[in-house]
Amino acid sequence: MVPSMPKEDEVELLREINENLKVIRKLTEMQLRGPIKDELTKFASSTERRKMWMLCDGALSTIEMSKRIGVSPRAVQYFVQDGLTAGFLRVDRRGYPSRTIDWTPPEWERVPGEKPKEESKT
Repeated sequence: MVPSMPKEDEVELLREINENLKVIRKLTEMQLRGPIKDELTKFASSTERRKMWMLCDGALSTIEMSKRIGVSPRAVQYFVQDGLTAGFLRVDRRGYPSRTIDWTPPEWERVPGEKPKEESKT
């Protein structure tokens, strides 16, 4: 039987593990950026699909995304289904799609009204 750790120690250990996992994830994403970009470019093959990718942050429904981009809700639904199949997207309980890999190639055109990540961190 493992002795019980005080709550503060458990919380601190979990924070440390979380930080280490973030570093490992970042390094892995950096290492795989080329192959990920190639696959992502095949998946998001049009300007509209690239905008859909950028909006898949878990904050918008497919209907809200379609209105913002100017495509049919069905087009966004097809995109989300393709993304789920490819493993690029996940859908939360509310039905809002989000990226499994939180990265967008820097040369992709930004969605009107979307702030770059550097500006949104305040």
